[in-house]
Amino acid sequence: MAIDGVPAGLIPTVMNSFEIYVFGAGVSAKGEFEKPRPAPLTELDDFPEVAEALLTAQDDEAAFREGLQALIAGWQSRIASLQQR
Repeated sequence: MAIDGVPAGLIPTVMNSFEIYVFGAGVSAKGEFEKPRPAPLTELDDFPEVAEALLTAQDDEAAFREGLQALIAGWQSRIASLQQR
């Protein structure tokens, strides 16, 4: 990371965020691919697509990859903004 211009003081934070993400994913992983129980989400009446997504079984592996990509993109953006200073 230092070779790529990540500020030295930020490297432990970057590494820690990935560790926390991976650890959290491991702790919350389900043993089997389960469908969530349908339940009314009246608080999301104005957002039916969100309610439907929350009630649809998710692929944990795909969700992990998407979240990891978001974490990487966030750090890339943050580091790029610091390098421009």
